[in-house]
Amino acid sequence: MESNRWWEFYFIRYFIGSVLGALVVMALAFHPESRLSPVIASLFDFSGSDVLKLKSDHFWVILSFGIAFCYLASAPILVMHALRANIDFQGGISTSIKVWAYRILVISIALALLYFWSGQDLTKLPFALVYAFIVALQLSLVIPAVFNRFRLVFDFYKRLTRNRAKDSADREQYIESYKHLREHGNAFLILFCELVLGCALFFSSSLSEALLIVMIWLIPTMPIWFLGTSLESEVGNV
Repeated sequence: MESNRWWEFYFIRYFIGSVLGALVVMALAFHPESRLSPVIASLFDFSGSDVLKLKSDHFWVILSFGIAFCYLASAPILVMHALRANIDFQGGISTSIKVWAYRILVISIALALLYFWSGQDLTKLPFALVYAFIVALQLSLVIPAVFNRFRLVFDFYKRLTRNRAKDSADREQYIESYKHLREHGNAFLILFCELVLGCALFFSSSLSEALLIVMIWLIPTMPIWFLGTSLESEVGNV
């Protein structure tokens, strides 16, 4: 297989995410309609001339913030990738209905909490809806995985390892195809997550509210370390 195709490099795939992240950070810091702009200005004491100087002379500083924001925003994709074993792509319709009913319940609870937490501001509701959906989707994967002690995930990776180890040219081509689809999908999902998180932060009115938004965004990632450790403890059973 060829390995010198330029579009396969991670730098190419995630460069756009870093650029978008930099634009989101700049919008949060300097846009006049950003509710965080006064907060950031008070922390760093930027003036108008400072902003122009920052844009021209500190390109790598802006890009570094963009990379950091891109990585932060991509947290949901880590959860979905690590716990994809809990998504039943081959189950019957009854299984799908139960799964989605559970997710809708979690989303409803998350929406209610976000609604009252945001001071019942209806202008935030569309962004809260998308934000809550992403968080709730992760929780619908995390909660059952934790309760069954990652057993389903271990069985998934065990089967996947054995299937990938089988020597077959057709299998290698098939694996390469779906991996490329998923990786390119990851790159575009990151852009979507950046916009969702950026909008949520854009409408946050205080530093504590912004930190709470980020904390809720990161909560579903907490079990991933334990998942890795659990898989490590099972290596003798592979």
